[in-house]
Amino acid sequence: MHFAIWFCIGLLAAWPVLWIVSRQSPARAQQTLGLGLIVAALIYPGFALLRGDVLWLMLEFAGVFTYGMFYLLSIRFSVNWLAIGWLAHPLWDALLHL
Repeated sequence: MHFAIWFCIGLLAAWPVLWIVSRQSPARAQQTLGLGLIVAALIYPGFALLRGDVLWLMLEFAGVFTYGMFYLLSIRFSVNWLAIGWLAHPLWDALLHL
């Protein structure tokens, strides 16, 4: 039940972003979604800092690095990497936080 609530909140939060991105050029949309992926990942180290859990903090920064790499790979090779990064984000959340 808990996961379903957070999943729905995530979908609602994504809706306006996707609306904005749908009106941008493909290059600008890629940039917006890539930076959004990194910003979304940067929220979690803040929670780890609040709890004072160093191991969790390191794990969350590994996530920030990973999602940053997805964005860089999308710039260098294919936008598909960005899609994979966004697909991996809720899986990371579910596996790590539940």
